[in-house]
Amino acid sequence: MKKHHKKIIATLSLWSLIGVIFLAVSIFLVLWAAGYKYNYSAHKWQKSGLIYITCQPRDVEILVSGKLAASQCPASLGLLPGDYDLEIRKTNYQSWKKHITVEVGRVIKFEDIVLFYASPEKTNIASNIKSFQVSPDSNKLLYINKTLNQYNLNTKDLRSIKKIPENLKISSWSADSEVALLAGNGNYYLYNANDNILAAVDFKIPAKIKQIYWLPQGHQTFLILTQDSKFYNIKNGNLKLIADNIQKIFPENNDLYYLTLAKNKLQLRRADFDLTNSKNLVTLTAGEYKLFVKNSNIFILDEKGKLSIVINNSLKTISSQVEDFSCSQELRFFGLIKKSKLLYKTDLGEIWYYDPETKNNVLIYRTSKTISKIEWLDNFPYIIFNLDQKIKVIDLFGKNEITLAPGVNFEIISQNQLIYLDLDKKLNLLKFRN
Repeated sequence: MKKHHKKIIATLSLWSLIGVIFLAVSIFLVLWAAGYKYNYSAHKWQKSGLIYITCQPRDVEILVSGKLAASQCPASLGLLPGDYDLEIRKTNYQSWKKHITVEVGRVIKFEDIVLFYASPEKTNIASNIKSFQVSPDSNKLLYINKTLNQYNLNTKDLRSIKKIPENLKISSWSADSEVALLAGNGNYYLYNANDNILAAVDFKIPAKIKQIYWLPQGHQTFLILTQDSKFYNIKNGNLKLIADNIQKIFPENNDLYYLTLAKNKLQLRRADFDLTNSKNLVTLTAGEYKLFVKNSNIFILDEKGKLSIVINNSLKTISSQVEDFSCSQELRFFGLIKKSKLLYKTDLGEIWYYDPETKNNVLIYRTSKTISKIEWLDNFPYIIFNLDQKIKVIDLFGKNEITLAPGVNFEIISQNQLIYLDLDKKLNLLKFRN
């Protein structure tokens, strides 16, 4: 009988223990799901914050104040309120670091983080470079040293023309990347990339070209603006004067944006390529302007360094003392697709970006040295720029500055490669990430 009672007591004790454990686990899971973590220093449960991270490559180590928190991306980290040092690292890559402050109930997202090679892969293409230009499809590189050369960036094949005119310079590629226009000693030449043939043009092209754009209709279809303000349309080799008072042109899709003098006033207008259906967008004071249009956002830089955007037929000033600007094709801005973000640099050694959607200006970077070129790394929140004869990359927090290579000029050809000219006039292909 006593044995039976003991068995009942043991069974009840076991189930009581299981119940207590189940209750404790349930409470723990409920608190955890509600965003609470146990603070061992304070000996109590506290509401936490959340860090969400995506990055490339994915197989990385994520450290929070020196302690391993995750071994791959994407990662969600619940952290107690406070300050932390966040680091994303991988062998043979530059680490990404940021000091963060976690607040109760707040979610902080770090998306589209990129780790760059610690030692970028460099391939020398040629030496003694006079000029170079990458085709619009980023598959072909045309450069001039003693010869005219086409380097295929995919197959690494090289094709050359040894006998070339003196003082030959590359003007522009056609929209389909099959033909390039070159100029030398007052004459113009067409280079056929498929046949590797350089030949003088068999149609008239005006002298002293200020701007030239290829249209997609054919290899002999151009928009040309000369230095004496004459605007021509060349269709299938036929030269036609459209207007003689145009100061600047910029085609965007099927529209032409242009600056013209009308009744002694400078107007920014939009029209068809032959200037029909013309509409005045804004009237400007006389002077020299740089014009850029992307996704119907119109940006204007005047000769005094004032950068503006056209809104409702008037100018809204973005910034002053601006030296140059660049507009993104399509930028993944921490997880969100946003178009036409404007990147610009000032004569104060600053890099800023402007968001036409929010109308916000954000300072990214400041230096006392000379910044000579800025470009977006499209689809990612990173900027590649020339600083003090070095090619550098930085994120939009203005942190994690990395030197990719010593160089004086570059062209980004993909999300992981660029072409650059080094200090010895050697042309190189640089792979900087996976």
